[in-house]
Amino acid sequence: MYLIALFGFLIYCVPIADFNLLNYQYSHDSFTFTFKLLFLIFLSLCIYLSFEYFFFEKVFFIEYYFLVGFFCISSFFLVSSNDFTLFYLSIELQALILYTLASLKRYNVFSAESGLKYFVLGAFSSGLLLFGISLFYGFFGIFTFYDIKFIFLK
Repeated sequence: MYLIALFGFLIYCVPIADFNLLNYQYSHDSFTFTFKLLFLIFLSLCIYLSFEYFFFEKVFFIEYYFLVGFFCISSFFLVSSNDFTLFYLSIELQALILYTLASLKRYNVFSAESGLKYFVLGAFSSGLLLFGISLFYGFFGIFTFYDIKFIFLK
């Protein structure tokens, strides 16, 4: 009940002003605000549903909630990114948080193994993403998504 009131307060009282930061790398408008609100709703639902799991497993980690909060902040950066550099940094921040969440149970061998496998797979995919971004920059010489739109509309 309180969560619904909080989301209603966010929608009603928080002004939505369009602005750009960091030389148009970070942009905020009503579209990104809507997706940020959806991320908040889904992550709060995820936290609510995880209460029963942690109670069933008899595992109580306070850092889980901090990691989910940092994941939410990094998803806000991902939604608002308007440049490949901020896009890549926010994806890497999310990946580091998810590696930690995958191996959250410290005393479980399978949890540590899954975290390590996820880290190796993430490092490989991160290298491929950086290679693709460097090829794109090498061909076209631009980084911003706004300029990319004009290349593909020609």
